[in-house]
Amino acid sequence: MKPLDKSRIAIVHTDIGRNPTPDDVDTLIQAQFIREGLEACGYNAPLLPFRPGTLASDLQKLKAHAIFNLVEAVGGEDERAGEAAFFFEQMGLPYTGNSARTLQALVCKPIVKRQLQRAGLPTPAFAEDGSQGRQWILKSETFHCSRGIDKRNVSDNLDFLQQLSHEYAARYSGAWFIEEYIPGREINIALLDNGTSDPDVLPASEICFTGQEPHIVDYDSKWNEDSESYNNTTPSVCFAETDQPLLQELAHLSRACWHEFSLGGYARVDFRIDHNNQPFILEINANPCLSPDAGFMRAATQAGLDSSALIARLISPLLPAQKSQHAQVFG
Repeated sequence: MKPLDKSRIAIVHTDIGRNPTPDDVDTLIQAQFIREGLEACGYNAPLLPFRPGTLASDLQKLKAHAIFNLVEAVGGEDERAGEAAFFFEQMGLPYTGNSARTLQALVCKPIVKRQLQRAGLPTPAFAEDGSQGRQWILKSETFHCSRGIDKRNVSDNLDFLQQLSHEYAARYSGAWFIEEYIPGREINIALLDNGTSDPDVLPASEICFTGQEPHIVDYDSKWNEDSESYNNTTPSVCFAETDQPLLQELAHLSRACWHEFSLGGYARVDFRIDHNNQPFILEINANPCLSPDAGFMRAATQAGLDSSALIARLISPLLPAQKSQHAQVFG
């Protein structure tokens, strides 16, 4: 699909400071990857950091037609990411991904878990609910990218985890909570808007673990290539025929999450599968990473969408001249 009159799509990303962490660096890699994909589709795609004081004038000078939203944090705080979407809405500019309202609704993980419980959707139990789980895991209420997560976070000693939560609150800031740790498999389901009430469910992607328990996707497993955790976690899109009923159930639960939280654009639902093949929803990511080695892109590739095709699919509905073409090509 060829864009009309070289549409200008501003890629607005997290404003990265002078001492970037590995996940910050990945944000810039993702932005450049998206830029290359948009340019391959024929768009003019400049990169702009999210700096509210100057961004409005920058976008007006650029005469941007739409925004590719890659803002994952504001002022170093993940929970403020929705401010970018609200900013674009105030400017009247269409943008990729989920609405400011949906992003805000998914900020606090314990609140999301309570809503999942009320909707009858399976999620690991809170420690305070009196579950008989043998092990627990300490998590940040708002951080993404597994920041502050390592193997110490998993324990059967609630007193230790409570003490650790105070230590982490001082070190990383923010609130922390404890939920039941589910030993087993970890599978991600990527969802993609297709213009109808139900999203497309892309092929599943699994994080395969080796080495000793606890098997978790901690910070090192994502960002420290020299770590044991990194070398003991391997992504896979290969599933046995006997997994098909489970994958169908995960697709059903993922669509339920889509409707429950009014998701749009694209999203990812992360699951743990216990040893009885029972799935539990760990997290709903309304702004999943689109880097070339990330889970969402693996799922898209498995579905037959290369990077250019996926990027075109995300941006085309935002451009009025292409909406009807999008419905015909991707409907």
